[in-house]
Amino acid sequence: MIYLNCKTNYLKRPYTVFFQLCIFFCLLFQSKAVFGQYPNYFLYNDEKGLPSNEIYSIIQDNKGFIWIGGDAGLFRFNGIRYQSFKSLKQKSRSLTGLTISVSGKLYCYNFIGQIFVQEGDSLNFLNREFQTISNISTDKIGNIYVSYAEGVSVYNEQNKRWKDILKYKNNRYLGAFDFGAKCIATKAESGLYYIDKYGVNVKIGNSSKIVKTTTFKQNFPGGFLLEKFKNEFLIFSIDKGLFFRFANNRLQKISNPNLLKVLQGRKLTRIKFMKDNKLWICTYTGIIDYDFKTDKADVFYPEMSFSDCMIDSEGNYWFSTLQSGLLRVTNLKQLVWNKEFAIEDNDRISKLTFDGKNIFFSNVIGTVGKLNTKNFKIDFFQTPYKADIQSLDVDSKEKKVIFSINNLLFEIKENKLKQTQIVFPATKTFCRAENDIFLGSSSILGQIIGGKATELMRAWVRAILYDKKFHNLWVACNNGLYLFKKIDSKWVLKRTFLKDNQILSISLDKKSGRIYGLSFEGVIYKVTAKNASILTQLPTNLQVKKLTFNRHNIYVATTKGVYSYDLKYKKGRFYNKYDGIASNSINDVYVVDEYLWLATGKGLQQFPIHSSPRKPKAKIFISKVNVGEENITNFQKIVMNYEQSLEIYPEVVSFSSNGNFKLAYKMNDGEWNKFPGSIGVISIPNFPSGNFKIEVAAFDYLGRKSENSVFFSGRVYPPIWERTWFYALSAVLFVLLVLGISRYIIHNIRKKALLETELSNLKLTAIKAQMNPHFIFNSLNSIQDLILKGDVENSYSYIITFSNLVRKTLEYSGKNLVDFEQEVELLKLYLALENLRFKNELQTELIVPEIENVSIPPMLIQPFIENALIHGLLHKEGVKKLKIEFQLKDQLICIIEDNGVGREQSKIIKNRRGVNHASFSGDAIQKRFEILNKSSQFKYGFKYEDLTENNQVTGTRVTIIIPFKPLF
Repeated sequence: MIYLNCKTNYLKRPYTVFFQLCIFFCLLFQSKAVFGQYPNYFLYNDEKGLPSNEIYSIIQDNKGFIWIGGDAGLFRFNGIRYQSFKSLKQKSRSLTGLTISVSGKLYCYNFIGQIFVQEGDSLNFLNREFQTISNISTDKIGNIYVSYAEGVSVYNEQNKRWKDILKYKNNRYLGAFDFGAKCIATKAESGLYYIDKYGVNVKIGNSSKIVKTTTFKQNFPGGFLLEKFKNEFLIFSIDKGLFFRFANNRLQKISNPNLLKVLQGRKLTRIKFMKDNKLWICTYTGIIDYDFKTDKADVFYPEMSFSDCMIDSEGNYWFSTLQSGLLRVTNLKQLVWNKEFAIEDNDRISKLTFDGKNIFFSNVIGTVGKLNTKNFKIDFFQTPYKADIQSLDVDSKEKKVIFSINNLLFEIKENKLKQTQIVFPATKTFCRAENDIFLGSSSILGQIIGGKATELMRAWVRAILYDKKFHNLWVACNNGLYLFKKIDSKWVLKRTFLKDNQILSISLDKKSGRIYGLSFEGVIYKVTAKNASILTQLPTNLQVKKLTFNRHNIYVATTKGVYSYDLKYKKGRFYNKYDGIASNSINDVYVVDEYLWLATGKGLQQFPIHSSPRKPKAKIFISKVNVGEENITNFQKIVMNYEQSLEIYPEVVSFSSNGNFKLAYKMNDGEWNKFPGSIGVISIPNFPSGNFKIEVAAFDYLGRKSENSVFFSGRVYPPIWERTWFYALSAVLFVLLVLGISRYIIHNIRKKALLETELSNLKLTAIKAQMNPHFIFNSLNSIQDLILKGDVENSYSYIITFSNLVRKTLEYSGKNLVDFEQEVELLKLYLALENLRFKNELQTELIVPEIENVSIPPMLIQPFIENALIHGLLHKEGVKKLKIEFQLKDQLICIIEDNGVGREQSKIIKNRRGVNHASFSGDAIQKRFEILNKSSQFKYGFKYEDLTENNQVTGTRVTIIIPFKPLF
């Protein structure tokens, strides 16, 4: 037993207990020969939208869509959605025998003898039923041949007529495959091969030949499968083990040993020569590809039952099954071993190594597997522990594999598993440098020489590599990369690189001695014995696991697939599930010859390095285009109204993208607008008015634009308010509106002018009322009387007052508003003259509060005072009183009271005397107030009321409401 000589106490304790326990464990070993290959595939089944897992026939049309016939009917698959096709005359749902004619139409049949053709969105019945159809085929001139129980008939696409080529009568059939004939058309020769109970018939043009044989009479032609292979006609029995080739008018048995070996015991469902120049044979126990040149046959998925196969335009292999749905394989050499195939316990593979012949792999439950890279035979070694294996390395000198689990070291040598005597806890890596053994753990780099262990360095060791050519020992640790050299039989640390960087993995270029390192942050370094430099940085949204170098490429295992960096061209790319990798979670990567070996989360995988060419670009087609409810057929003359949306229904053929593509459009050479491929419809709203151009394309999972684009062009009518007729109508309406407004304004101006004229006339009337001849006559008589009496002083004062009244009346009559003080002054002059007229019998009381900065219409109050004097006080006997009071509230209020005879008595006196005194007591006052109300936003008003005492009229009161305007 070996102890590690170091300062750590727990390492000094012998692990005798563990070793003794291991004696009692049964170290299991089992071997499993795998007779079949398992390329990684994409599965389409009923859980992922496939209408049924029972598929009978598949084919790809000229556009690239996949057609599927099965027990659920006929469907077209575009990579995302399945479109169903049915006929109202269909008596059986199941459809098979999918065949595409030279015109591109698809033909199929059901199991009760009905033939259908798919045209557009319809599935049409050809109006003829046959008894037990065995197969249909087409030639290059539009003939569809139907082989059925009673013979062979042909349907011509041009004249749409049926013609019987071979007709049997009074045949007795013993089973489902006992048909009278079976045929296959040859597109190259536009001819027909068919077998019946008499032999092999060849019909080309008008000539016919038959090679007689009793084989089909004894075994019935319905039990054979037919295929044209190059210049030969292949005839395979479904389950009798009879295989023939027909060439040069001779029928001979197939003698190819490898082909006969793989066909032995298998029941066939279909044979098909595909464009990879191989014959594919579908059976109930796997699908077989056979190369006639090399006599090499491979069996794929022997646990599955297959019905049909094809290679699509992108190079994908499609296999239809009778229970499991559809399989799409991107590359037949991308083999995988997992729980479904070969690995029974756990397919989470964590580590890999290679001993020159076998790939060793470990999983997370303590199992190590050994896979022979030539014959794919697998051996399994089960440890006693259900735990993750921490290290897996090859000791090439001792020809054994060393691995650690649960702080114990095990070895596999000569197909035997045993525990070693080395005790080195938490071993992460093992390396042999000639005669020296190095082990790295999560705390120590140790060296074992001559049965003893020595600590070289204390560090978390991730990987150890020895360069035989330059005798360098490289150690990758959590705190850098270390270079050791052997000096005087001791290993000495010579240099430290990438200090404080966590180096997860290293790989050696044996020719140059360079080391390529991978850090925890995803940085790839190039390191020589002198310096280190950065090569590239991986994206940060992934976790890196392992790095390996091969030729001029570096491969990195990540959680997003395998990253490949080309040192020559300094370019990198990812290989992921779209390229056929079983899982994007890659834990380890190893290069053997032309293959990458991958430890994935879904098994062990072989991935060819150079046989994964870029797939063809996507193709895009348009199924329909709608503008509103209208379907558009001419994509170059689309006419739309403003605010209408354009709905485009695209279909994309990009099976390699596995649905992970983008639909995109751009308008008028603008930016691309991208959408998930699953949306089904591109809706483009908010078109600007005018001409437009739209390009619609698809971008595959690699971001490549589709092989073709679809272009649309047209015109969007502007909105109503941007159209010419709307402009013209708007102009006409504007002109009419301007005319209307002008007429309205002119009308108002005229109306206002008329009001002003009427107001002026009323003002003149007021002047006339104040200066009427009677008033002037009375005034002059009064002046004359004063003069005759020799009262010169009063005469002079009276004349002055009279002249001032006339002058101010004329002055104020031309104004719309005058100061309140000016109006009061005018009233005082007027009352002074009237008092002389009444010979001082008039007692006036003028109450004026302090009112400043207020303007009112001129001569508005005087007519009411005149009415009070003439109609009320003039006929009054005795003392005549007149009271005028102003009040300032929200409006100016003037109250005029007299103790005259009253309004009714005044009328009686006027009527008795026959006097018709023209004053403002009538319509003039009312008219002026109406004009003021019409020409102002304020309301003017007045009201009369009789003053009474003991039911007797004692006078009259008039209240005048005058809106005022502040001067400031």
